Amino acid sequence: MTEIYRAASYAPDRVAKRYIRKLLEPGPEVFRVFECAAPRPIKTRYRDLPGIGAGPTLREYDTDGAEVPRGVLKAARKRAGQVIPDAVEWPLNSG
Repeated sequence: MTEIYRAASYAPDRVAKRYIRKLLEPGPEVFRVFECAAPRPIKTRYRDLPGIGAGPTLREYDTDGAEVPRGVLKAARKRAGQVIPDAVEWPLNSG
């Protein structure tokens, strides 16, 4: 695992969503993982709505995929090279 970015506020318990993307680089297969905080709620005139999508990125790292479930890796390989969407959500409870 090669860490690319870590926010000063990073803590494992703050991670709400995780995404993975297969990098299109020559050589061995590499995946980039993005760990995100919960999105901020959307404030409206009458009530607060839950946030949409992912919140700010807390950490990014590159991996060979050894710790990633096979189904998530398969989906990431399938989307490799697509512009929208190119990252696959990796559920927190899957490992």
